Amino acid sequence: MLDKQTILSSEYVIDGARMDITPKRILENCMNPEAQPEEELSGCIVDEVPDISPVPYVWNPGKIEEYASRTDGLRRKGKFATEFPEASTRGAIAMALIDKIWEEGHFKLENLEVTAGWKWNPEPVGNMAAFYYSVEALGSYIDSLGIKLKKYSFDNTSGDCSLSVEANVVENVGEIPEIFDDEFIAISGEGRALPDKMISGSSDWVIYVPFDTCEYRIGGSLLAQSVGYKGNRPAEVSDPDYFIDCYEVIRELVEDGVAIAGVTVGRGGLMTALRNMAGRECGLEVNIADLEKANKDTDIIRILFSEVPGVILQIKESDYDYVDAELLLQDVVWYPLGHPDPNRKGISITRSESGVAGILQSLLAGQASEGED
Repeated sequence: MLDKQTILSSEYVIDGARMDITPKRILENCMNPEAQPEEELSGCIVDEVPDISPVPYVWNPGKIEEYASRTDGLRRKGKFATEFPEASTRGAIAMALIDKIWEEGHFKLENLEVTAGWKWNPEPVGNMAAFYYSVEALGSYIDSLGIKLKKYSFDNTSGDCSLSVEANVVENVGEIPEIFDDEFIAISGEGRALPDKMISGSSDWVIYVPFDTCEYRIGGSLLAQSVGYKGNRPAEVSDPDYFIDCYEVIRELVEDGVAIAGVTVGRGGLMTALRNMAGRECGLEVNIADLEKANKDTDIIRILFSEVPGVILQIKESDYDYVDAELLLQDVVWYPLGHPDPNRKGISITRSESGVAGILQSLLAGQASEGED
């Protein structure tokens, strides 16, 4: 088995192409972007990306609850999708940063730094190529987000590959001169600023804000892993500029107390996050008509289980217009899903048109009926 030093400091040749820089240098540059001399090479690792033949799989819309139970069972044991290393890495970073958004304190995205740890099995063909592309994706993504890598770790394993990412606030150190009183001072809190469970309130709104503009895809997700499904494309998290806009406005809603409950949409997708937020005390009838229409996708399984990073918020009805205006100002897309219902248990899904679209649909249906008479 390859040792840690060899894996990090070797030259890589993947599919016959020589990589320009070692994994260690990529990671060191993320911690200190100033030019540093290349370390002595420990060897050369030659690998290739295996071809994955798509395996047809028919998802059953009537088995949403069964699929949700499957993903719940994998949340702590889900594998890193080595067949999609770039998307899996960017997704892990995005979810770790969003997890931090709920905490007390006063900070922005630019005040965060991440810690990354790989546990990797170097033996199977394609795994070392996947490791290299994972490191490369981490470096480019956090650079685009304007944050740094605090530290990293790597351990060999004979089991499944995994990547863990954590985010922390880089606090201002020392006294701030009086002339800089208006300077933003980052402060880390000691816990969550708001609960992760819905609060009973039938007039409140539960809304969904995806943090990326990518298509909803099942590849590499917990749901795909639960049935051994490979070959489909993943949710290609790849829009850091949009992520920054989303983070800025949602962080303000959390700090200002406008959001009264919230959870991260991450592993397991939207359905898993909704079930976690509802808990055992409250239910929700979720209307996904607007979400399907906006994404031009009527595959309910893709919509509910694709792992597009995002958030679910509970807000007061009196703050609905304010939230709408704030999100619109940042060009952030959001979807009202429904109202918390203390008399309902669990999550149910509907597809009824809402707002103006619903009214127009009703009028058109009425005109069609009159025409038939």
